[in-house]
Amino acid sequence: MKNLLIICLVGLLCISATNLPEQTTVTRTLTPEQKTWIEKADRHEKDGWVYLHIEGAPRERGFQYGYLLAKEIAEGIRVRRESWKHTSGTEWSWLVAKSKELYTPKVDPESLAEIDGIVEGMAGAGVSTSRDEMVAYNGIFDLAWYWWPQVKRNLNALSPNPPKQSCSSFIATGSITQDGGIVLGHNTMFDYPEADFNVVLDVQPAKGHRILMHCRRSPTFAF
Repeated sequence: MKNLLIICLVGLLCISATNLPEQTTVTRTLTPEQKTWIEKADRHEKDGWVYLHIEGAPRERGFQYGYLLAKEIAEGIRVRRESWKHTSGTEWSWLVAKSKELYTPKVDPESLAEIDGIVEGMAGAGVSTSRDEMVAYNGIFDLAWYWWPQVKRNLNALSPNPPKQSCSSFIATGSITQDGGIVLGHNTMFDYPEADFNVVLDVQPAKGHRILMHCRRSPTFAF
C-alpha cells in the first residue's frame, strides 16, 4: 500500500510538470538599482481597475511595468497563446519566430529598451518571457488580422477566417464643442479574450510629456 501511494504521488507530480505554463515562476532578488526603480512606481486597485504609475527612462519604465503587472501579463500571454493555436492551427512559438523576422528589427531603440525592461521586470517577479515574445504579443492584432490571412494561403492552412469587426470613433473640436476644446470617443469591437482593458496607466517619461491613458493589463509599450 505504501509503495502504491508513492507511485501515485510521483505520477501526479509528473502530470503536473507536463501541464506547467511556458512561463516559469522563479522569483529573483532585485538589484539595488531595480529596487530604486520600483520605489518610484505605484500600483493600486479599486473596483476592478488597476492604477499603475511608472516613470523614468525607457528601461526603467519598462521594468516597473513588467514587475508590477507580471501576473496579468503572464495570463494575457497564456490566453493569447491558446487563442492563436485555436484559430490558426499553428504553434505560438512559430508566430514568435515569424514576428522576430518581421517586427523586431524595425522597432525603435527606445521601445526596445522599454520592452527589455518589461522582460527584466517580469523576471524579477518570477515570470519568464523574451523580447521577441513581447514584440509578437504587442503586434498580435496586425499579425492575426492582417498578416496571417495572407500568409496562410501559401501554407494551405485550414483555419477559418475570423469574422470582420469594426470599431468606431469620433473627435470634435473648435466651434463644435462648448469650450473649443477636444472631445473624442472610441468603442472597441474585440473578442472576449481581449476584454482586459482595466488598467489606468500614468506615465511620466524622463523626457517628454506626462501621459494618462486607459490600456490593457497585458503588455503594451508604455511609451
